[in-house]
Amino acid sequence: ISEHITSAKALAERTGLTNVTFIDASFDDLKPEDMPELDYAIIAHTYSWVPPKTRINLISYIKERLKSSGLLYIYYGAMPGISATLATTTLTQLLARRHEGPNSSRVVSAIKELSDILNGNPALKFNQLLPQARETLANELTVDADHLAHDLLNRSPEALWFHQVAQGFSAQGLEFVGHARPRLNAFGDLYEPALTNDFCATEDDPVLREEILNLICNTSVRIDIFGKDTPFLPADQSPDFSNLYFHGLYGHSHRAARDRAQSVVSVDLAAPVYDDILNAVADGF
Repeated sequence: ISEHITSAKALAERTGLTNVTFIDASFDDLKPEDMPELDYAIIAHTYSWVPPKTRINLISYIKERLKSSGLLYIYYGAMPGISATLATTTLTQLLARRHEGPNSSRVVSAIKELSDILNGNPALKFNQLLPQARETLANELTVDADHLAHDLLNRSPEALWFHQVAQGFSAQGLEFVGHARPRLNAFGDLYEPALTNDFCATEDDPVLREEILNLICNTSVRIDIFGKDTPFLPADQSPDFSNLYFHGLYGHSHRAARDRAQSVVSVDLAAPVYDDILNAVADGF
C-alpha cells in the first residue's frame, strides 16, 4: 500500500492538487485524529475485498467520523450477478499456477486457457448455468494486463448479498437510504414490470424490496447510500426513482430522444454510460 500512496502523492504533486490527504494505515488501525468529521464518505473497490472483521472496523470508524445526517456511498460486488465473476476469478487463479513468468502474462494465459475450455465446450452445464461467464472473460482480456493481475491474482472478492450489507451497516448505526445507480432504479420496470409494480412499488421493507430488484436485474455491482440519523422513507413517501431514468435529474424527458437514437445505433440499456450521461442525454437531444 505504501507504494500506491507514494505514486498517488506524486500524481497529486504533478497535477497541483493540494486538497487531498493520503493515510498509510490499515483500516483496522485508523485513529479518530486521522480524519476530520465528514459530510460524505466513499468506499469504492474495497468492501468486498477485505476480511469480515476489517469490514466491521471500517464501518464503525466511518460511522464515528460522519456528522449527523452524513452520507456514506459504498461500491461493492453484489449477488446474484457477481456469481459468474467469482467463478471465473477462482478458476483463473488456479490455472495461473500452471504458467510461469510475470503475473501479467500468467493471468492472461490463464484467462485464454479458461476461455478455450468454455468456448470449445458450449454444452457444459457451467455455460448453461452461467452464460455470462464467457463474456466476462472476453471483457477481461481488453483490460491492462498489470491491472488485471493485481485485480485477479490477489484476494478474491467475497460474494455479498445486499441484505447482509444492510444488516451490518444497521448494526453500526447507518441505515439504507437508496442506491446511487439511476439505471437500477428503473430496470425492474423495464425487465419485469408486473413483478416490480405488484411487489417492489408497494413493499415498505427496503431490504426485501432491494433483494427482489437484485433478482430481477441480476445485479452484480451496487453503489448504495447509507445515512447516519437518516431514516428510510416508506414506498408511498419515496420519490419516484423509476421516473429518474426516463426524465433525468432535472425532469427533462429523454425517452423519445433515446428511442430515436436507438433506431440509428445499437444502444445497450444496461451500459453504465447511462449512469454517467443521464442529464446530458436529457438536456442535449
